[in-house]
Amino acid sequence: MTESFDPQAAANVALERVLASQWQGEPAVVLSSPPGAGKTGVAQRVAMQSASLLDQRCMVVTQTNEQAFDLTRRLAGNARSMPIHLFAKRGLNLPEDVARLPNLVVVHDVPSLPRHPSITIGNAAKWSWIQTTEACFDVQIVDEAFQLPDYRFQLISNLAPRHVLIGDPGQIDPFVDCEIERWRCDPAGPQVSCPAALVRRHPSVLQLDLPVSRRLNADTVS
Repeated sequence: MTESFDPQAAANVALERVLASQWQGEPAVVLSSPPGAGKTGVAQRVAMQSASLLDQRCMVVTQTNEQAFDLTRRLAGNARSMPIHLFAKRGLNLPEDVARLPNLVVVHDVPSLPRHPSITIGNAAKWSWIQTTEACFDVQIVDEAFQLPDYRFQLISNLAPRHVLIGDPGQIDPFVDCEIERWRCDPAGPQVSCPAALVRRHPSVLQLDLPVSRRLNADTVS
């Protein structure tokens, strides 16, 4: 008799594998996910585990300010009394509900970044302004990683020695507003999404996926 598929059990196993990879010290993880599979929730759990259980400095990279605000809301609500740091440019208008979060700490410059176990959220453009030869964090989580072109990832990858790249490989390729003719046939060129380029350069990178979508029908997911 064929055993029935248990979606919740499969989702739990996938989450456990991602979290376990951090205890095992994996240098890089690429987590692929269809829409509605809970990738942002996984990013939150990895960040919380990093700061509260593994005593690490965790940086979270988003593609836009709106994504940073959304993650800040979620993490601040789940972290209770733990401060959540938002790395943002001076003068950035925060949504009222974000500005009112009691455990929010807004950081504008490198000297103000936390040096203790913590979570700091910022968009890739803001992170790329940091000029340093030393890692500022223990782990870097990139949310919606398939939207980040590899050349931009290279600007921030040195900020942490370990990386977790989470996203949907079915999204359109990253937008690059420069001439890419010399790299057009390069599968790991700077215009390629950072997870795809990372796997191409390092085929042994741990690749995981979230197997259950709560938003799409089966045909669309496959």
